[in-house]
Amino acid sequence: MCIRDSYNILLDSCAKCENYKKMLELFEDMQTSGKNSLLTNEECIEPDNTTYTILIKAMCKTGDINKAVFLYKEMKERGVEITEQIFNLLLDGYIQFNYDFKQAKDIIKDISTLDIKLSYFTYVLLIKLYTKHGQMNKSLAILKEMKVQGIAPGLIPYNTLIQGCIKNKLIESAIELFQEVRGTKLDLDKETYNNLVLSCINSRKLLTGCIILSQAITESITLNTNAYDAILKSLLDNSELTAIQKHEQATTICNYVKLRKIPVNDACYQEVMERLVFVPVPVSEYGPVSYTHLRAHETGRNLVCRLLLEKKKKKKK
Repeated sequence: MCIRDSYNILLDSCAKCENYKKMLELFEDMQTSGKNSLLTNEECIEPDNTTYTILIKAMCKTGDINKAVFLYKEMKERGVEITEQIFNLLLDGYIQFNYDFKQAKDIIKDISTLDIKLSYFTYVLLIKLYTKHGQMNKSLAILKEMKVQGIAPGLIPYNTLIQGCIKNKLIESAIELFQEVRGTKLDLDKETYNNLVLSCINSRKLLTGCIILSQAITESITLNTNAYDAILKSLLDNSELTAIQKHEQATTICNYVKLRKIPVNDACYQEVMERLVFVPVPVSEYGPVSYTHLRAHETGRNLVCRLLLEKKKKKKK
């Protein structure tokens, strides 16, 4: 084992014990001991990629991003190999501690200049970083790049992007992403569903909000009470949906609320039940339907009536 490896082991041990002061002292000693020590014939102990990875990881963990960037620049000057892991550590540091975004963009430029094939994790960090700073066009472009590279986006990027679109009032983009997720086996989290439903209501897209809520119900995802309260109130106030649309959406939501015992606003719930669920919808609202449709949706009582009528017809023949 060479002297550098021994130093790297010591540096890593200090980092794991969170003795960062001693770690940096050892790093300084490492760079000078080669000249002064009698234990080695080397002219100088040059830090390698492992050395800098340990140091940058530790500095990012403590939130000292400036020191981490200083070490990164030192790596570049010394011609030490820079791997994807180094970039990931720095990007994650910028995300966690909200450092200067201009400085982060310099790091991103360096990524593009080096011949490094980005992994799923780097793409996720880039999406998170751009989304955090409201650069949604960049975030969405990275999602497209992932797909072009044959990397499945996964749940984290979609949740991040949908939340980012909602925050930046890009509700149409958020809905498009939601539709994209529906075509996969991925399940969005509760918070994303909740924010999507509320954003649809605020953007006067009540029917879309109801459809998204119905999808959450299908996946047995129970949202926050405020989402159900908001959508039930909107169904009462809305004049754009037809009576049948209101009836169907209200019935689905109220049944789920009752089944899951969700503590919604009782007065609003009762009013929805009386005005939208219990009140029969005029036949004219349904429009013409086929015989096949009726057969597919007939109840037990209707089935008996149909069979009796068909029996009568046969007798007449």
